[in-house]
Amino acid sequence: MMTRACRMPGCLLSALLLAPALAAEPLTPDLAPPELPIPQSVTADGNLAAIHQQGFAHWAAISQSGAGNQGAIVQHGRQHIASIEQRGDGNLASILQFGLMPQQAGITQLGDDNRARIEQRPGTRTDIDILQRGDAMRVDITVKR
Repeated sequence: MMTRACRMPGCLLSALLLAPALAAEPLTPDLAPPELPIPQSVTADGNLAAIHQQGFAHWAAISQSGAGNQGAIVQHGRQHIASIEQRGDGNLASILQFGLMPQQAGITQLGDDNRARIEQRPGTRTDIDILQRGDAMRVDITVKR
């Protein structure tokens, strides 16, 4: 199921209300890393927001203010939660989760020209949060089990 990023007030509440409908999707065994770029993205002010979800009980949100930001959330498997918040210009964030167990990941970028990437694989019970407050920061986290 392809999900568009929320860009209006109240959209987050709508996404939470639709969560039971998303949970009704059948579990798919596809745990292979996804290919980017992701189709059906939303752009404004040069920002790119893309969410691709597949499987069971996912929740994701992207919030962007500024210009030239890129965010991408891809989730396969079951029971993932992910969020990206970007305030500034030229930020790049990516969350990829493929696992079987509950995983949570969040990226918050407050500043300009920051880079962050979180990738998680099957079989983990990991909660990862990245906060970048400032400019030109780099982070890359990979968890495999």
